[in-house]
Amino acid sequence: MGRDAPLVSCIVPVFNASRFLRQALASILDQRYAPIEVVVADDGSDDDSVDIARSHGDRVRVVAQQGLGPAATRNRGARAARGAFLAFLDPDDLWHPDKLELQMRCLRDDSGLDFCVTHVQMFW
Repeated sequence: MGRDAPLVSCIVPVFNASRFLRQALASILDQRYAPIEVVVADDGSDDDSVDIARSHGDRVRVVAQQGLGPAATRNRGARAARGAFLAFLDPDDLWHPDKLELQMRCLRDDSGLDFCVTHVQMFW
């Protein structure tokens, strides 16, 4: 996009998501769009989800709460976000590398848009 591109906060709500979290975070960190921040909002996981998130160092920020449920966990991540735009990814989902670039182009080209969604592809 350009140097003045708006920051997108990518929020991943987690609870015991270690099985999929590495791939989900990789799909965010491999985005062609920049700048992004990644916020993992943990809801009291007792697996190694938080360790996986922290293994990415400064590229991923972890915020936590204890057992408040999925909606509150998303809201916790949104409150911690610094970006002009929010993008949510569940830990068992993946993003195409162009996802944010295409969405941000749509938002830039049409100032009347408040949000933008994408197509979904199921795979096993």
